[in-house]
Formats: sequence, structure tokens, C-alpha cells
Amino acid sequence: MGLFNFLQNKFAKGPAIVGTANTLARHFIKVQKENPRMGKQEIYLETLRQRYNLLPLNSVARSELEKQINDKLGFKGFVMNILYAETELASTDSEFIWKVSEIIEKELKKYPGISL
Repeated sequence: MGLFNFLQNKFAKGPAIVGTANTLARHFIKVQKENPRMGKQEIYLETLRQRYNLLPLNSVARSELEKQINDKLGFKGFVMNILYAETELASTDSEFIWKVSEIIEKELKKYPGISL
């Protein structure tokens, strides 16, 4: 059990998770600064568009993801939804998902102006 937990922790803190959170935060801030009149939902959708112009996601998954985005969604939830769409995160155990969520929250605290 110790090795499994170690590997989960290593993956949760790895570039796939932390890198995604950082990239999305930077894109969100950029879109927000360039478009100060946009609402949060519009900024989320524009952030998604920019991401998937660079990183392809099948159209069905992308469409489903866009439907889940709303202005009540906190940024951590936004990142988690993207990770669910791009990875096998949803098929892991709840303890690991919780750990990923905590790591994302810690990482996002580095970005003032982003509400979790």
C-alpha cells in the first residue's frame, strides 16, 4: 500500500496535474486582462478555446466540457473538469481525486485574482 500511495502522490504533484493548473491560470488571467468586460463563464470558455486550439480534444468530449462550464464554477472546479475530460482521473479512487484537488488548490493560491 505504501508504494501505491507514493506513486499516486508523485503523479498528483507531477507536471500533468500542476502544469495543467498553471497553464489554465495563466490563460485565464491573460483573457481576463485583455477582455475586462467579459463575465467569468465567457472567460472560462475562451480559455478552453485557446487550450484546445493548441491541444486537441475529441469534439464530443470538448462539447460536453463546454456544457459543464458556468459562472458559478470556481476555478478549481474548472481545472478539475478539464482534468476529468483529458485524463483518467474520474476512474481513480476518491482519495486520489481529493489529493489532486488539494494540490490544485495549493497551486492556484499563487495566482491572486483567481477565486477558487
